Amino acid sequence: MPYVNTKEILEKANKGFYAVPALNINNLEFLQAIIDAGVEERSPVIIETSEGAIKYAGNGDAKLGARLFVSMVKGYA
Repeated sequence: MPYVNTKEILEKANKGFYAVPALNINNLEFLQAIIDAGVEERSPVIIETSEGAIKYAGNGDAKLGARLFVSMVKGYA
């Protein structure tokens, strides 16, 4: 599943009259399950996370946590 800009995903969905799920992750296992399901269904997905999860991943440092989540998503996608 390619890593694509959200704007591109939503523009295509709007033109095709379909919804795209935005799913919240807290760890790698959630990410794997969501992306694997998207691939299996040939469906785009939007990966989200919470501020709390970002801070937790970064041991209190939101910038570090955000970088970790972005790396994890790009790496798995």
